[in-house]
Amino acid sequence: MSELTRRVLFALVGAPLTVALIFAGGWIFAATVLPSATIAIDTDSTTVVSNVAFTANTAFNDLDLEKAEVPAVLKEVKKTDTEKATATGKKDNGEKASGTMTVFNCTDNDAVVPAGTVFTNSGYSFTSNTEVMVPASDGFISGGCKKNKSASVAVTATSGGTTSNLGANREYTSNFSSTVTGLGSAMTGGTSSLVTVVSQSDIDGAVAKMKGRLDAEAKQDLLKNLKTDGLKALDETFTVSTPVASPTPALNTEASEVTVKAETTYTILGVKADYISQLIKKDVKAKIDETKQSILDDGLGDAPIRIANKKSPTELQMTVQSLVVAGPELDADAIKEEIKGKKRGDVEKIIGEKTGVRDVTITYKPFWVLSTPKSVKKITIVIEKPESPEKTESEPNNP
Repeated sequence: MSELTRRVLFALVGAPLTVALIFAGGWIFAATVLPSATIAIDTDSTTVVSNVAFTANTAFNDLDLEKAEVPAVLKEVKKTDTEKATATGKKDNGEKASGTMTVFNCTDNDAVVPAGTVFTNSGYSFTSNTEVMVPASDGFISGGCKKNKSASVAVTATSGGTTSNLGANREYTSNFSSTVTGLGSAMTGGTSSLVTVVSQSDIDGAVAKMKGRLDAEAKQDLLKNLKTDGLKALDETFTVSTPVASPTPALNTEASEVTVKAETTYTILGVKADYISQLIKKDVKAKIDETKQSILDDGLGDAPIRIANKKSPTELQMTVQSLVVAGPELDADAIKEEIKGKKRGDVEKIIGEKTGVRDVTITYKPFWVLSTPKSVKKITIVIEKPESPEKTESEPNNP
């Protein structure tokens, strides 16, 4: 038999078999893979608005439903960031001017003025080098101090530079007492040597660049910690401390650049979601028919929890408003097991006879499907929720 003949015979015999296989495969796909059912169940469920007020406090140990007192947990995390800045401050490292201060004491008693007392005139400051005892003045004349007694002490300018080279007979006030004043000699010897140093504005500018940069990361860490402990975050209690800045080199140190490290502390309060849920259920209990309805969804997942009054960082009065769904309890998984493989009429009867069910809508796909798939994975149960009423700003049930 020639090669050509063998190929022709194979084609004639193989073609019908291939078609049959394709047909069989398509039938199996259409009968088992494509069919699906969506069952929409309308119930006599209702939506109730719940308004609850409660006190959250880290000092509470247990939930008190009657007083609406909820134990809170404080979570804290610290974040450190760094930022560089060009040093822009100026400091005169030259020699400091010096001289003598004649000190007057306009009181009735002698005064011991300690070393380090600062005498100031028009922004120029000089510090006493030693302690000095200044006798009291012999009284006043024409409403002014006689200044007929005094003591002298050597002083040195608080900063270097030629600007502190001043003429004699300037009057100075002191930081020791308003009644202790000075009369300066000529201040001399100051020399100038300007250098660039780290200024407070350099540090503040670096901290400003870091502001808020790690806030989102810190909050996510806190939320993760709360979730790990099974707690619901009270979002409005999230706080960010003032950063604690540590410059290197230090303030007023000669440098061309400064690296600022800032540590910020973040905190948030969390509570057990079940505690809030219990408060909501207690509030709603009188608003539903418990013989026909139970709470299907307390609405806490979408409900904002607000701060009404902050007594302290760890004690707050809170409010929560939620949309609570109440109705018959239907187990979707159990229903799927009951109706799998059954025809439309039987499915409608089985589900329709359940307490609280008002209507059943069945959608089969593709169009030729006439019964519910035998596989529960191909069945979708949709329990229709009632229309939600508008949330109000009504007063919550206060604790």
